[in-house]
Amino acid sequence: MLVDYEAVDLKGLLTLFTFDNKVALKRYARSVVIHQRDFVALILACQRGALPLRHRAHFSQRLREHLVPSDEDRRALEENGVGLLKPRARKTMSKVFQLFKERRTLAGHMFYTPSLHEWHFFSFDQNDLLESSGNRWAHGAHIHFVNWLWPHVEPREVWSRFVRDSEKPSSSLHLRHSSGSSA
Repeated sequence: MLVDYEAVDLKGLLTLFTFDNKVALKRYARSVVIHQRDFVALILACQRGALPLRHRAHFSQRLREHLVPSDEDRRALEENGVGLLKPRARKTMSKVFQLFKERRTLAGHMFYTPSLHEWHFFSFDQNDLLESSGNRWAHGAHIHFVNWLWPHVEPREVWSRFVRDSEKPSSSLHLRHSSGSSA
């Protein structure tokens, strides 16, 4: 994805990284909107060394095991052939549709100084980014955010839990998200 740097405004996003007081950060978080285009530009800037932060990302998918089609389920579809679904094939298709409904695709992004003195973690799943239906937050699309200002929250532990268990930090802030342009 090419980013038009003329249209990118990182000020709102980078302001999140300037707070040294959690109360002030929370107050600011109520008004900021994280634009997808700006978030991508931030990642690229870190990767190119334009900022004194490093970036690490992890993506995963959580599936409910009982919904993953078995060999028997696949055979039922193969044996069904073209046309109306027989009961076994219909059951398999219901299972597949439910799998797509219930799966969670997660993304985690850590921005940090080499010493980990300051760090910032963003996480979300596909439901968090929905504008309306399926989104449990009253304000719509959002990203979860936690950083070095949280007492007793360690960056390595946040990262490890996210990678190992697909666990988003429970005490995170919700930041509004927009997939549209910030310009």
